[in-house]
Amino acid sequence: MAIPTEQKENLRDQLAFHKGRLDSLREQISFMQREIHVHELVLTLLDNEAVLKVLDDLTDDPDETARACQDVHGYATARGIKIPSELAVAVTQGDEGPEILVTRHDDLHPFELRWDRLNGFRAHRPERPSASREEAVP
Repeated sequence: MAIPTEQKENLRDQLAFHKGRLDSLREQISFMQREIHVHELVLTLLDNEAVLKVLDDLTDDPDETARACQDVHGYATARGIKIPSELAVAVTQGDEGPEILVTRHDDLHPFELRWDRLNGFRAHRPERPSASREEAVP
């Protein structure tokens, strides 16, 4: 005796549901992995005592800020700071001291991280990517 057609159709419906659910879960995992990567980038850059030392140096000495503005990667590397390739970092001399902008351009998880002596760290998701991709050190 053959399996009734109704049971076969029910099985096909059940399998289609599970296939669809797997696709949805895989998409969610991919999204979460990309977000995890963003947090890893921030930690790679900022979870480092050398960064705090550099911020002190930049705040205390305008000549240090000028050096950081001229050669970001060289300045950072010499001080034990690795700037992930996915990040653009700019240092400028503002009215109240050095200002730092870290930018990540990405269609899903872009961000800007700013620091200055008066306001400290501020992070946000930009409305649109920053026009500047100059690179400097944090």
